[in-house]
Amino acid sequence: MPALKRSFIAAPLVVSALTLSSCASEETPDWLAWQTQADNFIKQESTSENYLGAVGQSVTPKDPVPNEGDGVQLFLSSAAALKEIKVVCFGENSILANVAISSNGAWEAAESFELACGDSPQELRLASTNAPIDAIRFNATVLDGDGTVVAATILGAS
Repeated sequence: MPALKRSFIAAPLVVSALTLSSCASEETPDWLAWQTQADNFIKQESTSENYLGAVGQSVTPKDPVPNEGDGVQLFLSSAAALKEIKVVCFGENSILANVAISSNGAWEAAESFELACGDSPQELRLASTNAPIDAIRFNATVLDGDGTVVAATILGAS
């Protein structure tokens, strides 16, 4: 199995390519294909007039469980009302996605969502979305499978 460096990405439009090392076998997850799918998902979502940004990361079962405060962060240029967060991950995996939002510079407790990966985006419904947000923090842990690329888009209310 190839060595994989953990990639954290915060990008308003496109998630950058994964860093991979040497040889791959038929049993190895298709990291490049998944990254391309994640990039395409973000590109498609970025055409929405309510698009605020995107975050993404690659995760493997060997990655440590993130601590509170760990993860990729997206800071908004101005506070916005949160409408929805769409998450997609690829392969035959399941993940635990953790999302925390910041309002007026104060981080709220992270909310966790267990997701089965596939090709379809899933909407995360946060309990605390009433106040305008100024940042979002996202991380994921593999619960089952060989690893995945995860992408999330953040959309604001009209």
